[in-house]
Amino acid sequence: MNRLFAPARINHHQHSIPFKR
Repeated sequence: MNRLFAPARINHHQHSIPFKR
C-alpha cells in the first residue's frame, strides 16, 4: 500500500479519510 500512502502524504487533504487512520 506504499503507492497509496505515497500520494496520500501529498494529497492528504483529499484522502484524509482512509489514509488519515
